[in-house]
Amino acid sequence: MLHEIEELKRQNSILEDGIIELMEKIESGEELLEKKKKELEKEEQNYQKKMEEGNKNLEELKKEKEKLENKKAQLSPSISANLLTRYGKLIKAKGRALVPVVNGTCGGCHMELPPQILNEVKSGKRLVTCERCSRILYQTEP
Repeated sequence: MLHEIEELKRQNSILEDGIIELMEKIESGEELLEKKKKELEKEEQNYQKKMEEGNKNLEELKKEKEKLENKKAQLSPSISANLLTRYGKLIKAKGRALVPVVNGTCGGCHMELPPQILNEVKSGKRLVTCERCSRILYQTEP
């Protein structure tokens, strides 16, 4: 009988140790959970701030786009229909119709331009296009 009591006490002690260990794990898990909740809260706040900034920037860009479209509508009647059609086709096909001359190369296809084309672009007397990509060239450097 004493032997059984001792064995049961020993098993009970083992179970109590296991319970204590599990309780410690639960406590540390709850602490970790609280810490992660706080981190999540901070990240959500940062996300909200960035979303607000992004929405504000988007609104500003929409206003700027609207202004530019209005300006385009005002200027379009003064430009020949042939040129507007050509411009529209280039935009659809290539994404950009007007490109700068950069260090003697086309800003669209990045191919070197012949000296005669460079001189014509610099003079600004007529509309000059790239022989390779057909984009309209303009001079940015003096």
